[in-house]
Amino acid sequence: MSDKQFGRILLGVFLVSLVSAPALQAGGTQVTLDDAVWDFAQDQLEVYVGESANATGDFNNDGYADVVIGSRFYNSGQYRSGRVWVFYGSENGPSTTPDLTINPPQVAMNGFFGEAVATLNVDGDEYDDLLIGMPNYDVNANWDEGAVFLYYGSSSGLDGSYDWKVTGNALYAHTGIDAAPAGDIDDDGYDDIIIGAMRYDSCNGTMPIINHAYVYMGSDSLLGDTTVATADWYAMGDQCNPSAPIPRDAGFGMNVGFAGDVNGDGYDDIFVGAPRYDSGQVDEGKLFVWHGSATGLGDTGSPSNADWTAESDQANAYLATASQTSVSSGDLNDDGYGDLVVGSRHYDYLANLDGVVAAWYGSGTGLGDNGTPSNADWLAYGAAEGDQLGANLTVLDYNGDDLDDLLVGAIGHTVGLEVGAGMAVLWLGSGDGLSFDGSSSYADWVVEGDQAASYLGWSLSAGDTDGDGYEDPLIVAPYYDLVNKDAGKVWTFPGEPVIFSENFESGDTLRLDQQVP
Repeated sequence: MSDKQFGRILLGVFLVSLVSAPALQAGGTQVTLDDAVWDFAQDQLEVYVGESANATGDFNNDGYADVVIGSRFYNSGQYRSGRVWVFYGSENGPSTTPDLTINPPQVAMNGFFGEAVATLNVDGDEYDDLLIGMPNYDVNANWDEGAVFLYYGSSSGLDGSYDWKVTGNALYAHTGIDAAPAGDIDDDGYDDIIIGAMRYDSCNGTMPIINHAYVYMGSDSLLGDTTVATADWYAMGDQCNPSAPIPRDAGFGMNVGFAGDVNGDGYDDIFVGAPRYDSGQVDEGKLFVWHGSATGLGDTGSPSNADWTAESDQANAYLATASQTSVSSGDLNDDGYGDLVVGSRHYDYLANLDGVVAAWYGSGTGLGDNGTPSNADWLAYGAAEGDQLGANLTVLDYNGDDLDDLLVGAIGHTVGLEVGAGMAVLWLGSGDGLSFDGSSSYADWVVEGDQAASYLGWSLSAGDTDGDGYEDPLIVAPYYDLVNKDAGKVWTFPGEPVIFSENFESGDTLRLDQQVP
């Protein structure tokens, strides 16, 4: 062990002792984009690389997390047909060039292949699998019916040919507007799939409302092509706004996923978001949770039979905002129950559009009373007007202590004169839950964008891409300008065992500039 490493360990112990003092919090680490250990971009005009991104899977089971980057607007044969790139992890982190490029199975103008990318283990083997959503997939005369494709992992990784496909079975269904792991709902050893289908004009009086979330139970026999008519369970929205400039419903199904095991019964639970839902306030947004069981999710889902809900209680707050994964789950207080974290980037807390992130901790009875920001177990808000904290968020273990931490994007954050440069901030978890709530100024780690209107933090993920035991934040600025405008760029930053102040070295003075009330 070098003298510098030994010195870091001693000073790390000293830093931890200062953090535990009730009156002071050691200044968190602030890094810059130059501190990233990996980046990726494709310099094509307005392709917004990384709008969807994931670093949680290991497709070849080599012990390193792999990175998946989607660009629904990429021109791969047709205008905005979409593309997905896969980078395998290694002891040096993700590959410097894509190991696999996946083009849409149907090359179609505005197909939006890569709208959603997610990893899970559907067939219960030792290799993770990949889901890709393509909400504007066409089937015969059913324009924009949408589809979700499943690619199985193997000892050699992914081969780029899908193994299972589900389509929307209706005109303009936009199946695959979101697609995600649902956890193991029935505890049978297979990860289950949840898919969102959302038609923007579904309440215009000419077609029935078809906005749904569909669940498929995992197995070792998901192969071939099917439609949503074969889903094992579905939930359906119940609200539309025909008086809107474009008649639209509440966006039910635009955000779907795994809620964790919030009641500790051994069965994973799922959520469905409706960011334009009215529940006393116009477009306040609402999130619905259903509990898993040995027999699945029970009766067909509707907003009226959800087991738990959360709403913003503020007009135009759009809780569980669409287009980003503004909902995540983990065990933030290490009590064995799943916890749920929800962002509302349009929320006005202390200033216009500062945004909020709220967490509710699970228990033997679930998440408690239906949620609002006022009864959250932990709440953070943007440090300044327009920050839009909560645009995206993900749970990770940044410092390798087996406690879940929380990474959050604030896409509207201003850096100097660069309005909308964006920011990502991280709070460390503990046995008592997340570290200090309140303003994002009290976060333990921060990286800011360096370019106006690039919206750093729009997409977030994390995985241990170099196998060192620390999960590495993956952060995206999809509107980043290269030679071409809005090309988009993705960075990863190294997870670390101890949080140090910026460029902290032996002999430096600890930064203790954050007073905790």
